[in-house]
Amino acid sequence: MGGIVRRQPNMADEWADWEEEEEIQQTECLFCSDVFEGVTAAVKHLSSKHNFDLKQVTQTYGLDMYGAVKVVNFLRQAKQPHKTITWPEVFESTDLSFLQSSSEQYLISTNPTDPLLQYACSSCEDIEDKQITAPPPAASALLEENEALAAQVRELTKLVEQFQAKQKNQNTTGAAEEIPALEFAAIKPSATSLNQSSGAELENAAARFERRRREKVEKDSGYFESYARLSIHYDMLADRVRTDSYRDCIEVLNRSLFEGKVVLDVGCGTGILSMFAARAGAKQVIGVDSSDIIDKAVEIVKANGLSDKVTLIKGRVEQVTLPCDHVDIIISEWMGYFLLFESMLDTVLYARDKWMTKDAQGKLNGHVFPNRATMLAAASQLNRLAFWDNVYGFDYRSIVKGVVHRDAEVEVTDPADLISDFAEFKLLDMETGSVSDVQFRSNFSLHIRSATPVVFRAIVVHFDCFFDDFTGANKEAVVLSTSPLNTPTHWRQTVFVLDQPVTVTNQHTIHVTLTCTKNPLYPRELDVCLEYEVHANGHAEVKGVQMYAV
Repeated sequence: MGGIVRRQPNMADEWADWEEEEEIQQTECLFCSDVFEGVTAAVKHLSSKHNFDLKQVTQTYGLDMYGAVKVVNFLRQAKQPHKTITWPEVFESTDLSFLQSSSEQYLISTNPTDPLLQYACSSCEDIEDKQITAPPPAASALLEENEALAAQVRELTKLVEQFQAKQKNQNTTGAAEEIPALEFAAIKPSATSLNQSSGAELENAAARFERRRREKVEKDSGYFESYARLSIHYDMLADRVRTDSYRDCIEVLNRSLFEGKVVLDVGCGTGILSMFAARAGAKQVIGVDSSDIIDKAVEIVKANGLSDKVTLIKGRVEQVTLPCDHVDIIISEWMGYFLLFESMLDTVLYARDKWMTKDAQGKLNGHVFPNRATMLAAASQLNRLAFWDNVYGFDYRSIVKGVVHRDAEVEVTDPADLISDFAEFKLLDMETGSVSDVQFRSNFSLHIRSATPVVFRAIVVHFDCFFDDFTGANKEAVVLSTSPLNTPTHWRQTVFVLDQPVTVTNQHTIHVTLTCTKNPLYPRELDVCLEYEVHANGHAEVKGVQMYAV
């Protein structure tokens, strides 16, 4: 699962990240062509000009978070260029069956970063928490004060950054420049107004969105900072399946490909892949990582006498400047649970598009390793759940009756529990693919193997990554497999437990539709929907739909 991680943030970093997100929060109206700076302004416009209140819609139709997301995506797709649609006419003239929880229509957005999708999630949280019944009259004024306060903090941040830059450039005179006087008096009224306001006044959907958006930044920071911990790097380096696969690709299978080349290691962590590339004869290796672990990586590279070949840069790939115009090869250990958790593939593809060139036919001049990956699924009886059938001679099945499984589970599964062959349902090509590939809908079938009745309790997913031979020697690819049939890895397998187990035999086939989307609020996380039908003799005996968080 490796790592793009970032250094410990200071106050200026956090506000800089916050400001950066503000700049990209342009929000287009759902009904007309007007565009607003920030969700708050867009929400006000929707209410005042179009009489549309997303929170009220979710309450009226009894929608959950996914239903609210569908409403936003539906309105986005219903709107035509240079034409204004009207509310509620656009709903009244539409088949609303897509609002049912069993429907996946409009669940996948054409723009996953649409700020109104995040606002939709926040609106539903308001309803679920039952903290308010209607936006208070004072909300607009308070939000305006909040925005004014935020603007002043951003101005403060700029002043601090200017001061720090000047300090850095101080000559030997040692003269220190004072930070310009700050107009805190202008800030106090807003702070006072907020403190004197009741909790009910502040807990409106727009305000919750602002808080949740900041939590998203903090959560993103937490993801980066987690890779600074030594234990995580021990787990990855000690995973022989993982590390041997990269070493065999770089130093054995494609060694001649690396000789004399410029190599970029995306999320270099402790630098192990960078050092493999240097040892294979690369002319220059550049490792990029945002975690504090890169400080240790510099020491490790130096201790191994590779500082002349390996350059390590601390920062996010999307923000750093490389000491070269382009690279020949990208190596990265970007895979997460369920292959795509953490969204690090986005960063690898960004680096590929920015620093790798293409020929006249559009083919990449160079290679990305691993160059392809597949995702596979199998049906499982997950016998650990059968534990409740007989606990010291007592029937404990009622303890799990009605349990709702909302989170996918990550564990090493017993291959003896598998009751079907594997079905490949997703192929990713890192040299030709795009970021949109990580959101998809796939159909596949699982054929039960057992002649005697077994209980279908879960779908188990694993992934395989391939490092193909590009030297012309036509050697067999190095395969990094996380299959339950092979040696366990730190990725283990991802398990989707069914709320309603089904008894099946080899007369049954399970037809599955799997939909994977980025979580609208936390894009590093995934939302997975499983629709399944258990067929026998051409007829569906059981149907089910479940949503999971990964």
